[in-house]
Amino acid sequence: MAKIRRYNTKSLYFSARITTAMGGIFEHPLSIVEAPMGYGKTTAVREYLSKTTAPVLWQVVYDNSLNSFWKGFSRLFARLHEDCSQSLLELDFPSDSVLLQEALRIIEEIELTAQTVLVIDDYHLIETPEVNRLIEFLVLNEITNLHIVLITRFTGLQSREELALKGYLHYIAQATFELEPKEIVAYYETCGIRIKAGEADRLYALTEGWISALYLLMLDFVASGSYTPETNIYKLIEKAIYAPLSAEIKEFLLTMCIFDSFTSEQAAHMWGKEDTGELLAEITNKNAFVKYDGRTRTYYAHNIFTGFLKEALARKAARHRQDLYQKAAQWHLKTGGYPAARRYFYECGDFDNLLVALEADDSNDFTAVN
Repeated sequence: MAKIRRYNTKSLYFSARITTAMGGIFEHPLSIVEAPMGYGKTTAVREYLSKTTAPVLWQVVYDNSLNSFWKGFSRLFARLHEDCSQSLLELDFPSDSVLLQEALRIIEEIELTAQTVLVIDDYHLIETPEVNRLIEFLVLNEITNLHIVLITRFTGLQSREELALKGYLHYIAQATFELEPKEIVAYYETCGIRIKAGEADRLYALTEGWISALYLLMLDFVASGSYTPETNIYKLIEKAIYAPLSAEIKEFLLTMCIFDSFTSEQAAHMWGKEDTGELLAEITNKNAFVKYDGRTRTYYAHNIFTGFLKEALARKAARHRQDLYQKAAQWHLKTGGYPAARRYFYECGDFDNLLVALEADDSNDFTAVN
């Protein structure tokens, strides 16, 4: 990795994939831009729209107050039609079909003559069945020249697939924002740092294309000529991914991070409580750093997130870790995964059961204890 003489680490970079995806905003009544914090989704939408001539109505959600949301939503239209904006304010949030029809009538009175984009940023903070119903109602009625964009860390919109199939919804997922190795090369070069293809491959393996992590690694390199990823990236994960989680989900993730991947049955064994399925559903629905592979029926975490969790687990008491290793060993012993069972029995210092796993193994491969 070599520095070009001049560099600017604050340069913005958008891959061709991102730019193409943003173009779909004007082709659909609704676009959902979904990715965790730190993937650059808000910046991408803002920068793309700033280069168009379309009027943009931008609302940022700060909390889960329905009243505050409706006031902010209604006031967006003041720049287009003051009277209609005031009428929406006086209407209050449309919580039934009659009020929804009245809200639609008021908005349609504005008669948008140009392609107009209404953006709701941090939509996950206000997403409720009531708000989803409002958005879906407006979308299905296809208000002329109005395109709604929801920027969110996760969405529970039940009708998402149906809306997409019917052509109402344009969905931009996390994968669009994950930089591929060749895009990492282009991003770094935009900022004034040349890297080789092999270095880009290593950065991708470490970050899986997460631009915030790539940015932090870049800052480390500019400052010192090398990078130590754990220091800054784990702080970012703590703030962006881990801190907002409930105490129960944090403990569940720390329990399962000793595995590279795991099944739901494995999770139920390790967790030992009846709510395993609910926790897995919540984690995969709201945390894109833990994914489910339908082909193998296993769950796995983002490489960086796994490293962060293992570091957090290492700070726990030794007895706590030994109990986890014992449970893991018993699982593999029960399911015939004898090499893994031996490894975990070794980790928790249970040499009697390590011998049991040796005797039970018909493969004669007695080398897998590390």
